[in-house]
Amino acid sequence: MLSTLQELISSFSISAISESTPFEGRVLFGILGFMLLLFGARHPKLVVAAPGAIVGACCGLVAFEGHSDGVMIGAATGFGLIGALLSALLRSIALRTAGAIIGAIVGMMIYPYIGDLDPQPVWAPISGALVGLVLLPALFDFAIRLMSPALGALAIVIAFEVAEDRQLQTLIILSIVGAVLQVVFLRPSRRATARSDD
Repeated sequence: MLSTLQELISSFSISAISESTPFEGRVLFGILGFMLLLFGARHPKLVVAAPGAIVGACCGLVAFEGHSDGVMIGAATGFGLIGALLSALLRSIALRTAGAIIGAIVGMMIYPYIGDLDPQPVWAPISGALVGLVLLPALFDFAIRLMSPALGALAIVIAFEVAEDRQLQTLIILSIVGAVLQVVFLRPSRRATARSDD
């Protein structure tokens, strides 16, 4: 049971998903990633739908791994659309799902720096997911700004098949860059501010 759970977790690792994703799928992940990274804070509905889209696409890729590229792309697209729709309809669940995803990924990436067990213990992603599940919804307004660059960075890492030993650093750097850019984009222009004053 434990070994099966470990295999399931490893199949959902960023590296495994990225390696099994056809080129067209990585292009779609890249487009979604850049949209979230740069413009997510302006479009909260996109941010809310993104966790379901990413999880759905990943589930489709894992479920149909080994099939033809066309089948995998179709599965990823179909599962992604269903996930996005569910996330948009169930906003609170989407927020908690995003928190769990981000927490689990951070837990999996941090573990190699604090432990040396191989395969990675099950508690690493689970504990991270639980922290994210509780923490992210409690900080909703801040969470939207955090989710957008973080999920965008995740999609970009998958799209560009970033090496496993560089994934954590890449996620952090892209998330910070995305957060800074969004603050700049969201800042009202002087012309808009002058109009509002009038």
